[in-house]
Parts: sequence; C-alpha cells; structure tokens
Amino acid sequence: MRSTFLPLALPASLVFLLAACGHEEAAQTTIRPAMVVQPQPSAQAMDSYPGEVRARYEPDLAFRIGGKVSKRLVEEGDRVKANQPLAELDPQDVRLQLEATRAQVAAAEANLNLVRAERDRYKTLMDRQMVSRSQYDNSENLYRSGEARLKQ
Repeated sequence: MRSTFLPLALPASLVFLLAACGHEEAAQTTIRPAMVVQPQPSAQAMDSYPGEVRARYEPDLAFRIGGKVSKRLVEEGDRVKANQPLAELDPQDVRLQLEATRAQVAAAEANLNLVRAERDRYKTLMDRQMVSRSQYDNSENLYRSGEARLKQ
C-alpha cells in the first residue's frame, strides 16, 4: 500500500502547492498628499506697528507727586465742588522721599566740610609755596562744587 500511496501523494501535494501560488494583485499604496511648510522666525510671523494706547476719556487731574492712592473720597458720577479733595495718597511714599532727601543733605554737608578743610589746607600750603596754584584751584573748585550740591 505504501508503494501506491507515494506516487499519488507526490502529484497531489504539487497540485496544492501550485494552487497556493496564485497571481494576487499587489495592494496598491495610496499616495497621501503632504504639505511642505518652510519655518519662519517668530519675529516675521507677527506684525508690529508703533503706537500709543490711551483711554478714551482722560481727565486733566493729577497729583503733584507720585504715590499710591490710599483713599478715594468721591465715587464715579458724584458732583464735586472746586478745591474739594478727590483722593488721598499713601503718606509712606512721601515719608520715604523725605528721609532720602535728608540723607542726601547730610551727605552734602559732610562733603562740604571735607572739601572746605582740604581747601584751607591747600591755601596754607600755597602760601608757603609747597603746592602749585593749579592744585589750590582744583581744591577751590571742589569746594564750590560742594556748596552748590548742598544748595541743591
């Protein structure tokens, strides 16, 4: 039985193998469109124009000095009279400015005392002909500058 089976099995297996080798159509790949974008610097992507932004209605009122508003004494739409206070500023800012100004005056006074003593020293040295006239003039100019700074 074996001898009859082998000659029949071989051609049958070849038929099956050849049947498996069919002519299938290859799956067509679809071409997808692609968008090509060239990168631009961010500065070119945004347009800018010079200008000034202002409020539609601007009052001609202002404080004489800068600072934070601590109290608003009137509400919008209230009637006010001439010379009526509308708001108050925080006094802390003015107090700090005053302290800074006093410190500047103290520094100017100390500087003036220093240049005055130096000028007097150079005057006595010039009288003894130990320094030149230009060195004395320089100390005199420093003294005048110190006086002007204190007046300021």
